[in-house]
Amino acid sequence: MPILKAWRMHLRLTEREVAQRMGISQYAYRELEQAPELRPNTRTRAADALGISDSQLIK
Repeated sequence: MPILKAWRMHLRLTEREVAQRMGISQYAYRELEQAPELRPNTRTRAADALGISDSQLIK
């Protein structure tokens, strides 16, 4: 399971909730969850939306 998805599920958030927090569409967020690696800026934005540190999204 991709780490971004694992964190989202652990925190009991929906794709829509995280997407809204990031200011992107649910479709765009779903694509991020499937990406093999996130760009640093995207990783930081996703971590902020989840309320975790960006280092927690590094495999």
